[in-house]
Amino acid sequence: MKRKLKMVFWGLCMAMLLAGNISVCQAAAAQTTSKDQAGGEKPGRVSLKSVSVVSGDNMRITWNPVSGAQRYQIYRKQSGTWKKIGTCKSTKLSYTDKTTLVGAKYQYRVRAYAKIGGKAVYGTFSKASAVVTQNFYGKPVSISSVKSSDPKTMEIKWKARAKATGYVIYRRTEDTAWKKIKTVKKVTSYTDKNLVGGTAYYYTVRALSKANAKAGITKTLYSIYNKNGVKAVAMRDKWEQLLYDYSNDGETNQLVFVKYTGGSSAKVEMYQKSRTDWTCILACDGYVGANGIGKQIEGDRKTPTGTFNLTSAFGIKKNPGAKMSYVRVNKYLYWCGDAQYYNRLVDVREKPHVCSGEHLIDYVPHYYYGMFLDYNKDCVYKKGSAIFLHCTGSNPYTGGCIAVSQDNMIKIIQNAEPGAKICIYSM
Repeated sequence: MKRKLKMVFWGLCMAMLLAGNISVCQAAAAQTTSKDQAGGEKPGRVSLKSVSVVSGDNMRITWNPVSGAQRYQIYRKQSGTWKKIGTCKSTKLSYTDKTTLVGAKYQYRVRAYAKIGGKAVYGTFSKASAVVTQNFYGKPVSISSVKSSDPKTMEIKWKARAKATGYVIYRRTEDTAWKKIKTVKKVTSYTDKNLVGGTAYYYTVRALSKANAKAGITKTLYSIYNKNGVKAVAMRDKWEQLLYDYSNDGETNQLVFVKYTGGSSAKVEMYQKSRTDWTCILACDGYVGANGIGKQIEGDRKTPTGTFNLTSAFGIKKNPGAKMSYVRVNKYLYWCGDAQYYNRLVDVREKPHVCSGEHLIDYVPHYYYGMFLDYNKDCVYKKGSAIFLHCTGSNPYTGGCIAVSQDNMIKIIQNAEPGAKICIYSM
């Protein structure tokens, strides 16, 4: 009986002991699970997806996600040495290397890491990428503006490429191929000179990166370029612009240019139009007012500035073969300076009065031949009157008219048709 009681007692003790050990094991197991949840497992090995040139002339590395990773480290190899170049969170699976040099060769590798128990635990590095060259990204230089500020120049502006060490500017016309006109350093504008006003030009720009032996760059690289280019028309000078403006005007087939050169001197040219093309048919010296051009008021001895109609021919001598109407001057004709008939041709037989204007027949040899202009056609009193194109006299100036030799005056009269204009401006 006593022996049975002992066996029961020891059985109960063993059961209690076993129960205690199970609790200890469960507690240890629970503690281990808690550490794993807090620190995570050692990250696996990263697998690279791609390494490629991207916008900005940079290099982008991408990879597949790794379980257990809290962050990723990116390494780059150049000239035989690996160097960490960046770190990113585990939610990001790409990295853009913005510190590359165009033309240099690189390799990349990535590894994951995590903190377990307060210590950094690193996964195995990915396999190194193939050797890649940082080229210019497949995008042309962006031209922001092409503008002509005078008849012979064009300013080209473009957006900078951060890794360019210079730029090459090319130009073409409608009839010519692309031609390199300048290589510049790290600037973003260039002024092209010696152009022809009114001509359409096309421009394109390439970025370049020079060879750099210290960085292992063996040759100069160039970006692609816009093969169409950006078009702009070179500004015309005032004379080219006038020809252009009247090229499609069916009512104007002759233009007389009075190009003021200073003092009372001018160059006089006459242009004849055929369809839309102009030909210079006369070029000679001429004179303007004693005080130059820019007439403001009667008596200032200046020739008006502007474009005016040649309304008709006139002369003391007989008609030399004018295509326009011709007024043969006689003793009754005046160009009136009185308020009542200011700046008008008056026959005093028709409008009897003592005229204070120019008695045309008295102006010899100036009015042997001439043409009337419609300056001050509204006949504003004292604004200026009797402005003509006529023959030169003995003086190298006029009182406000334009004068050429008699031979050239006859040629102008013989060619001028209704609609002919005279343009008076400074050179």
